[in-house]
Amino acid sequence: EGKFADQILPEQIHILNVAFLVPTMRREFGGCAGNIAYNLNLLGGDPIIMATVGGDATPYMNRLNQLKIDASHIRQIENAFTAQAMITTDQANNQITAFHPGAMGESHLNQVSAVVAERSKNAKGAAKFVIRIPLYASRSSIPASKNSSF
Repeated sequence: EGKFADQILPEQIHILNVAFLVPTMRREFGGCAGNIAYNLNLLGGDPIIMATVGGDATPYMNRLNQLKIDASHIRQIENAFTAQAMITTDQANNQITAFHPGAMGESHLNQVSAVVAERSKNAKGAAKFVIRIPLYASRSSIPASKNSSF
């Protein structure tokens, strides 16, 4: 608990080596694509998520299924982790973020034009737009911060 400024000394920034006790931590479903799809779904829309996830995405995929959000264009790479961000926030709302791209490194394999073409042929009609962004975000905080993910 506390502030980063209490631990990071300006005169010693060239030898930065810190560790923080993280008394609370939570994992959120979310990420940009998931949050936008969730809210479009709440508004009665029919969102398409195009993304790449890792072999660890089963809870996320189950959540999308539970919410009846189409996950048919999410590519799963079994031998990778889903992209994740670990965000640590201090009492002054300063943040330190560590990001692992994981399966997102294979997102170039996703073809927007194929999804649009497929969507225009089926009963749902043509896609208006596609969201193509990483899915997971993990947050740790000092103290817990608010999050608006689904």
